Amino acid sequence: MSFPFRHQPVKAIYTIGQAVYLMVTLPAALILYALPAARPRRSWPLKRVILGRIARAWIDTTWKTSLDPPPPLPQSERDTNSLGFVWVEPTPELVVGEIAEIAKQNEVEPERVGGFWYGPRNSNDRVGQWASPGEKVVYHLHGGGHVTGTANPKGGFMPIHQGYLDHLGANFRVFSLEYRLSSAAPFKSANPFPASLIDTIAGYRYLVEDLAFEPHHIIISGDSAGGGIAFNLARYIATANLPSLPTPGGLILLSPAMDWAQTHVGAESSTMRNARDCIVGYVFECGYARRALVGNLPEELAATSAWISPGALNAEWHPGMFSGFPRTIMVAGGIECNLDAMRQARDRLVQDNGKERVTYMEFPDALHDFLLFGESHDPERTNTLHALVAWVQTFLDQNSAFSIKAHGTGFRYASSTSSNDIGVSTSDDLAYTVDITLGGQNFTVLLDTGSTDLWVNTAHRALRLTDSSSFVTGIGYGSGQIKGNIDFAELKIGDFVISSQAFLNHTSIKDFSLNGVDGIMGMAFDVASIYSTVQDAWGTTAAEKLARAPITALFAQNSSLPNNFDVQLGRTSELDDIAEGTFQISNHAAGFEAVTKAPQLPRVSAEHWSIVMDSMKINGKAFAFNKSRISGTPSGKIVAALDTGFSFPPLPAAAVDAIYGSIPGAKFDRNGDIWIVPCTGATNLSFVFGGQEFPVHPLDLTWPFVFQMPMRNNKATNVTTCINTYQYLTLDPNSFVGFDVILGDAFLRNVYASFDYGDDYPGNHRTGTPFVQMLSTTNASTMWQEFTRERKATLAKLPPEVDPATVVAYDTQQASASASQNSGTNDFAVSGASSSESGSSSDSWSDKYGMVALGLLAGNLLVGVILLALTLAMCVCGMKGKSSGRYTPVRLQDGARDFESGRVGKYSD
Repeated sequence: MSFPFRHQPVKAIYTIGQAVYLMVTLPAALILYALPAARPRRSWPLKRVILGRIARAWIDTTWKTSLDPPPPLPQSERDTNSLGFVWVEPTPELVVGEIAEIAKQNEVEPERVGGFWYGPRNSNDRVGQWASPGEKVVYHLHGGGHVTGTANPKGGFMPIHQGYLDHLGANFRVFSLEYRLSSAAPFKSANPFPASLIDTIAGYRYLVEDLAFEPHHIIISGDSAGGGIAFNLARYIATANLPSLPTPGGLILLSPAMDWAQTHVGAESSTMRNARDCIVGYVFECGYARRALVGNLPEELAATSAWISPGALNAEWHPGMFSGFPRTIMVAGGIECNLDAMRQARDRLVQDNGKERVTYMEFPDALHDFLLFGESHDPERTNTLHALVAWVQTFLDQNSAFSIKAHGTGFRYASSTSSNDIGVSTSDDLAYTVDITLGGQNFTVLLDTGSTDLWVNTAHRALRLTDSSSFVTGIGYGSGQIKGNIDFAELKIGDFVISSQAFLNHTSIKDFSLNGVDGIMGMAFDVASIYSTVQDAWGTTAAEKLARAPITALFAQNSSLPNNFDVQLGRTSELDDIAEGTFQISNHAAGFEAVTKAPQLPRVSAEHWSIVMDSMKINGKAFAFNKSRISGTPSGKIVAALDTGFSFPPLPAAAVDAIYGSIPGAKFDRNGDIWIVPCTGATNLSFVFGGQEFPVHPLDLTWPFVFQMPMRNNKATNVTTCINTYQYLTLDPNSFVGFDVILGDAFLRNVYASFDYGDDYPGNHRTGTPFVQMLSTTNASTMWQEFTRERKATLAKLPPEVDPATVVAYDTQQASASASQNSGTNDFAVSGASSSESGSSSDSWSDKYGMVALGLLAGNLLVGVILLALTLAMCVCGMKGKSSGRYTPVRLQDGARDFESGRVGKYSD
């Protein structure tokens, strides 16, 4: 029976009796435990022995008489401000799914609750101020068995709040929610599960939306029962997939209550093993908290529901149930009666999220919730706080939630949205760049998953080198080539630092258009020029230490980091001119944590991020590729390389023809092997990987293009047409191996891609297969409306569109005339927007596309379009490698055009 001594005068008699007993026995205990050998744990100082006895006596007495209610919430403005109190509004719209059903059964409704702020205030000495740039918050949930305790500063949880503030730094605040407490017979039943979870959901939304904390700057924390609530909140955020509840930066669980049914029993269980010294044993034994939680539900759910007891032996848990959690650290005391349940919950978290995302600390002789005991529980308390600081720094100070804004009109590159962002910028959807610091100098480089090496144009810049070499090597890109010395310098990518990074310090750049960037940073594998050159000269050991690519060098230097990087390429909006994109290292972007549940697509090439592609579908019908040349590829499938350096994906000619031949009104221009497409025309194109279908947004199928042709009175006039973005595969078949097709930016803008090196952490010599996981970012149900709206708005700002048949006829006429005259020039040059016929202002969309065209040699449409389409696709950078490699393209079916009919020169080193 719970609270057997709750009635007066029995309550007073029992309480006084317990106090007298404690006072009488404490002197004897001081003598008895003077010798360490006589103490419950030899390592315990005498002070801890005495405090432990007092704590257990107080808890037992409280849970046998009555629980003290929390202090009333402050009402006056003075009390509200002095205590740091704020109101948190309910969020019924965020209570969905299974939790909504349980709430209905238990008659729980969302209610307004309070919360208390700890830490820095604003200039007016007020709390609840908006988050300042880079500011972080610990969202803490207090313990108390779900039935007692308070977030109020007058309560007993200040040691935890203050511990966070003292150790995490000035850029942290702590917010503690006064969630509703549960109760059951013999008292009035109230607030069963999921009342506390519903309250904490509202509190999390308050931090994200009302105060604008970056999700990755929020750390959810909880101690004891609050740890169980924090666990549930993290699980709910991971499974509900609600935009208002993005994934937080981390989760701290301090002695979390994981099994209210005490299913871990037996002589060797922690329940029995630690029965004498566990200070909260009676809390679990009496069953009151268990009954208060289940409410109207069957009481056996306390043993089977993973919401109530996620660490119970009999919990209805299945692999994947706890996936999508943020980085988690769990701290436990070795003499806790609930220890086995904590370990069980830990193991399930590891299975679902990977051991690199779950940290577990267990102090053999520590009490339950020992951070509450302050300095009396040192060194465990201080060691824990120091460990928490180090753990936080591994992902907050080096966080890769690099949200960016890239502007589309003209050739402007936007800055990142916060000071610690790396940022991925795009200019006219043609190239994606990242800012780095090398040798003390800032550079903007292309982010390229299709190559490995880092090179920069160091002309007129004085770098601080950490070392240099006499090795000279080269890297081939399309028709261009980079040559230079292999040097070494400190590299900074956001907050990540590589102490000495190998790079190609250019001495010559041949036939390569930089287009406003300073170089290329490869993100593939260590099989390229720099690594091979050092390996040939100094051996494999030296190459692994000195000559790795930036991303693999980072992972080798920081073995505790998860060895993945994620990329989401932004699309420059044709309406609002803003594109969002992310480049993550060792992390997953908020809202895309489900990528960890996506099929793992193994890499099938040692050099490239090449994966098996199931099929390409056009209007729902699979296109028939011939057999892949890549050994081991399943029948009917091919291998695709994912390459952020390719703007326009090259496919076999027959595949390109099938795509654009399905668009009404599209015309093939044999003079340039390109398709001229109505700007409002598109088709349903999708690619299938691992059984998942990824639709391609219609905006990514064509590219508006402004040029001049004679119209009225044979006068040169600015006009608009659209060309294909998926273009003919024209790579030299003698150059590369490892893929059949390349899927570049026009595909990658439609996915969130996580590139994972698997178990093969660079430098540890373990075997493992790298893999890619992808989520679709294109909504097939809305993309057509978006395409119609945005393309219409774009065309309204461009010169008049000319139908494809007219363009092809004109181009054919010009090509014929040019051939008969044996002349390579033409009167109608690809033009900028300075022509008065454009009818646009100086910063109009004609300027945008005109700026691209001005970079080309003047010529007829044939020359201009080919140079434009292929130079942008290839010189932004295509598939890279050493000349010793061999590229084997897909052989087309009978009657298809030979891929060698393309006009781009072969790659060379």
